[in-house]
Amino acid sequence: MRRPLNTVIELKAPLLLLLFLHSLSPVTVNASVEFRNVLNPPRRSLTLAGTRKLRLLHWRAMATASELEPVVVPVKEQIELTETEKKIFYRLLGTLRYFDLQTQLRVAGGWVRDKLLGKECYDIDIALDNMLGSEFVDKVSNPEQSKHLETARMRLFDLWIDFVNLRCEDYSENSRIPKLKFGTAEEDAYRRDLTINSLFYNINNSMVEDFTKRGIADLKSGKIVTPLPPKATFLDDSLRVL
Repeated sequence: MRRPLNTVIELKAPLLLLLFLHSLSPVTVNASVEFRNVLNPPRRSLTLAGTRKLRLLHWRAMATASELEPVVVPVKEQIELTETEKKIFYRLLGTLRYFDLQTQLRVAGGWVRDKLLGKECYDIDIALDNMLGSEFVDKVSNPEQSKHLETARMRLFDLWIDFVNLRCEDYSENSRIPKLKFGTAEEDAYRRDLTINSLFYNINNSMVEDFTKRGIADLKSGKIVTPLPPKATFLDDSLRVL
């Protein structure tokens, strides 16, 4: 027996999000926000007619996006460091020299994005390619005598700095909890939520690194795009939708 079109299908929030994400493709922000009008957060439900409308809005948004004039966002060619940032990075590079470490230090994520946009950012996350953040913090804080620290966060020149290792995540079919292991900078970039958040600033050579080869281009054109196909990125962590 066929279900009437106006029958409401009750969906739990995660399933509703996945249905929504399944229809998504990389479009501009202005075009994609139309989708929220067909969702019903209070009841967490969606009608069959609503799903058809969702599909229709998806194609309409794609057509609208193709007709819009290209967005041009001013993006700096190089990152300009503040005096405090220079002191922090000099201190970290000094630690590498002191211990004769071959570690690559990369500032990851939002800091790189904001600095390229000419904005100030005080949230510095540093990714390490060959050691845990807690190991490196231990060396920075007391190079003469090691003292184990449980946290990978420390304060340098009045700024809090977070240290993490570059990561590669493996998900099993029966669990949404990933198995973390050391990864390359490229693997770490592709596991992030958006291309504009996958950029790195390599402290060792003062270069911006764009391993997805889309981060800077998407930043300039004002696009919100996942490094992997949207379904793969959001299935890894559905909270990224919010």
